[in-house]
Formats: sequence, structure tokens, C-alpha cells
Amino acid sequence: MAHCARLTLLLAAVCIGLPAAAVGQSLPYQVTVEPVAENRELGAAIESVSNLVSLEGEPPPGPAGLIRRARSDAERLDSVLRSFGHYRGRVSILVAGRPLDDPDLLEALGQLYDTGAVLEPVALTISVAPGPLFTIEEITLQPAVFEPAPSELDGTVSSLPPIDPAILGVSVGDPARAERVLQAERRIVAHLRDQGYPFAEVPSRRTVVDFAADSMRVTYHVAPGPAATLGPVSFVGLASVDEDLVAGRVPFEPGDPYAPARLEALRAALAGLDVFTTIRVTPADRLTNARQLPITVTVQERPPRFVGFGVDFATSEGLGASAFWGHRNLFGGAERLRIEGEVGRLLENDVGDTEYALSAEFQKPDFLMPNQRLIMEAGLTAERTDAFDREAVVASVGVERPLTPVLTVGAGLSFTQQQVTDDGDERDFTLVGIPLSLRLDTTDDILNPTSGIRMAASATPYPTALGSFDNLIVGDVSASTYIDFGTDGDTVLAGRGRLGLLFGPGTLDVPANLRFFAGGGGSVRGFDFQSIGPEDESGDPFGGRSLLTFGLEIRQRVFGDWGIVGFVDGGNVYDTSVPNFEDTLRFGAGVGVRYYTDFGPIRLDIGTALNPEDEDNQPPVSVYISLGQSF
Repeated sequence: MAHCARLTLLLAAVCIGLPAAAVGQSLPYQVTVEPVAENRELGAAIESVSNLVSLEGEPPPGPAGLIRRARSDAERLDSVLRSFGHYRGRVSILVAGRPLDDPDLLEALGQLYDTGAVLEPVALTISVAPGPLFTIEEITLQPAVFEPAPSELDGTVSSLPPIDPAILGVSVGDPARAERVLQAERRIVAHLRDQGYPFAEVPSRRTVVDFAADSMRVTYHVAPGPAATLGPVSFVGLASVDEDLVAGRVPFEPGDPYAPARLEALRAALAGLDVFTTIRVTPADRLTNARQLPITVTVQERPPRFVGFGVDFATSEGLGASAFWGHRNLFGGAERLRIEGEVGRLLENDVGDTEYALSAEFQKPDFLMPNQRLIMEAGLTAERTDAFDREAVVASVGVERPLTPVLTVGAGLSFTQQQVTDDGDERDFTLVGIPLSLRLDTTDDILNPTSGIRMAASATPYPTALGSFDNLIVGDVSASTYIDFGTDGDTVLAGRGRLGLLFGPGTLDVPANLRFFAGGGGSVRGFDFQSIGPEDESGDPFGGRSLLTFGLEIRQRVFGDWGIVGFVDGGNVYDTSVPNFEDTLRFGAGVGVRYYTDFGPIRLDIGTALNPEDEDNQPPVSVYISLGQSF
């Protein structure tokens, strides 16, 4: 069959006078698109849609193939003109200086062959004359002639409910752009469904283009279908997760008005349990006799157990590693247990300076009421820093509740029994606190945010009435914001700030672990860990009662999964309960590299202190390696 096709091409080539060697040979060309002065957006659309432009590097087989491609392009570009509201526009494509309708074009192109070799690319020119811009003259909404009744009631059809023309997104006098006409159709359907009509549709529309008046009239035939309320919810796919738990997450009652937003709220509520890989919320295709719409939720459960590990490194703090094991559905009610072990300050410090921590966390969703979470934690920890040593037993219990999808509040009770060695002085402390918290998060990603803001505010009173050694209050507010310059995450400006306040006894009477410190990978990069702020007579940091730090990063993807970062950090620690700014702010700056993976970016930063108080005590550069952005 292939030989027959080639023979046919060969005979056709001989009939029109083309060299036989030219049959099937690629014919290179070079295309020029003349700018559309009246509309740059239209000009850009012309270039993006043109196959002649996009396939310029893939020449067609011979003159006939080039002509077919050009004619197909003319039809595509004419559709582009119409989609922009230009119904009397003209598309002209010249091939080797000849129009496409030239009867001698094919023979002329054959002359470009010389014993089967093309001398030079064929010149093509695309020019567009948009013509007048048509506008919308009239928009009409009419009941559909035929309207299906997806119920087994009496088959009656509801009349067309009032529709505010403002929801269409297009009005009389607007350009008659095809996409806006189609968008209006989708807006009609979405509006009706939001108003309780689950089967609403626009089965047809009629557009009349008046070439004499350069205008268009549009008529939408709307079938709203019957109004409905939400019906019972059934679940499919549950294996180990308690059905009472998921049923308690349904955010509506049978009989509530139907609305797509309520179904999305159901999906989001179930996703918040973190025990399902897929959640599909499907309305029935017909109503019950009570005009209710039953809902079926199909889920697939996640594997209950999970493990993980992490590493980080900083020249001033050494190597750190962590590992964890967890269960996300411990008793069938989406209870989560996580046990984690950590070691830190390895390699760069003596063995006796190694830090460790062992902790366990238990979470129970829907505690006492839907969407309220119980959190219980307990652990052992040992810290070894230049400022202090600490060994402690900690435990806490609290509840968290989202007020909105992005705003969460929490309250609880904490207990700490610890021994702190500070400047050679070993002291025991009992701390009983009432931690209060507020979190706001509108970002688009946990490890690599490119837009939105994050804010966390906490206040923990430690009253002596509950058994604490002294009355004190520790407050902490941090915030960060991310701005994407319309680059889909390729160029992001990120900024952060933190303010810490401590009210109560004097600095040296406060347990060292509750004081504020700055310097290192989590605050001011380029400075040694905890090296910024008040110092004792030996030059060792002892912390302060207030803190102010901030940072700015520009994050730029350069190629593939690689990116670079430039950053500036600043801040200081003060001996007063509120920053008094008597001490000079310390600044660090540097550059970094990011390698973006499916589980988050791997970060390497190199920073240097710009204005250290004592240059002898600061390294020339500090290196930081970890998973995730610095903030």
C-alpha cells in the first residue's frame, strides 16, 4: 500500500512538472508575521496559534505539504479573528510572494527544486487586517424549549428563575469576543446551581452576527431544572476508618438547600482527617420524591503507618538528624500517633555536647465537637548550647480549632520539669504554663510557598498559682509573606519578621531556655548560633527578654529543578522586655542554591556577618543545609 501511495505521488509530481527527486523531500521555509498595530494581544494570539510558526523547524514534505499547512493556518487564524470579535477581518498568507489562491503556486514552488535540492528556505508572510470590532447588541435569556426533568415526580418543569445580568460577565456594548460569550454560558449554569438547581444547563445558544451593523445578538436557552435540597450522604470505600467519624464531618443536614459549595466543604472536611488518598463526592442523577438529592462519597484509605527522616547541617551548629514513625488511624477514628527522635550538634562539637530529644505526640480529631482537635505531647530533651545546658521532661495537653479554613486558635496546659546550667550555675525549675496560640496561613505550599502570608502569635503565662517558680509571660509573634511576580513560582520575593517579648523577673532570673537568642540558620544567617545579644563577662551569650529579627529573600529558578537565592537577615536581642534599639542591629547576607524535588526544595545557603560586634568571634562564612526553604 505504501508503494502505491508513493507511485501516485510520483505520477502527480510528473504531471505538474516537479522533479521526481522532490517527491517526499522536506521543503524548508521561513515565516514572517507582520505586527497587528491595532491590537498587540491579537498579534500575540496569531503567533501562538499559527502552525506555520510553531512547526517552522519541521518542514513539510514538498510544495503540496507546505500549501496544505498554509491553507490550514489561514482557517485557524480566521477563527482567532472571530474569537476576538473581528468578524470582517482578513487573513493573507503569501508563499514565495504569491497568494494561496494563485493557480500557479504549486508549479512555482516546484521551480525551487534543483535536482532535488532546495536552494534556500521559502519565504512566507502572514498579515492580518482585523477590520472593525463587533460589539454585543443584545443579550436574551429564554427558557429552553425542551427541559429534562431528572426526577420521578410529576414531570413538571420549573420556570426560569430571575438571573441578574451582572453575573454574566458580559453586557451590551462589550466586544463580541467568543470566549466571553462562552464564559457567560458557564456563569449562568454556575449561578443557577449555586441557587439550588443542581441540574441547570444551557442546552443551546443562538448567536446572530449583523455584518451591516458590526454587532452580535446572543440568545441563551436556559434549562434550570427542578430546585432541590440536599439528601442523605452515603459512604463507599471505608475499611478501617469509623463511619460515625466521617458522618459527623458532613457540614449540612438533609433538607438544606443544594449548593456546590456545601459539597466542596464536605470534601475539604474529610480531607482534613488526612486518612484518605482520594475523596470523590458525587450527587445522584435524579431527585427523591421529597425533592432531595442523595450524595455518595467514595473514598480510598491511605496506608495507616508512615515513617520518615531528616537531616540538616550548619557550620556553627554541626550536623543534626531526626527520624519518626507514626500511625494515622490508631483506633479507627483518625487518631494520629507520632514518635520522633532527634540528635544534634554532631561532628562540629565534642561528644559531650551532643543534643538529643525523644518525643511522642497524639492527636484526636473532632474532640468533643466537630473540627476540634485534642493534642497531647510528652518528651525528654537535652540541649547543649554555648549559652546554657538543659535537661528536661515536658508534657502538654491542648485543643486546636479552626475558625476559618486559614485561621486556627489553640489553648492548653503545659508542664516542664528541668535542670538548667547557666554560666556554671545549676538550677532546677518547675514551669506550668497556659499556652495560647493563633495561626493564619494563606500560602500555597508548606515547604515551598510562592504566594500568601503566614502568621503565628502565641502567649504563655506561667503563674505561680499553678506551681511555676515565678510569674512570667512569654509572647512571640512571627509573620512571613510571599510575592510571585506573575512567573508561576519562578521569581518569588519572600520576607519575614519576628518579635519576642518576655515579662516577669530580670533576665538572669528567667530560665535560659525561655530567654531569646539570635544568630544562626533560623534567625540571622552569617552569625554563629545564639551569638547575637547580651554577653556575660566571659563573652558568652546569656540571652535577653526581647527579640527582633527580620529577613528578605529573592528566590529565582534558573533552569530545570535548580534555583538561586539572595538574602539579607537582620536583628538583635535586648535585655529589656520591649526592644529599646539602643544596640545596633546586626546584619548578615549571602547567597544560596535550591534543588527542587517532589517532596520540597533542598537548601544550601552561605552567609556572612556584615557588621559583627567582635569580628574575632565570627566565622568568615557560615554554611546551612536542610530540606525546605529557610522560611
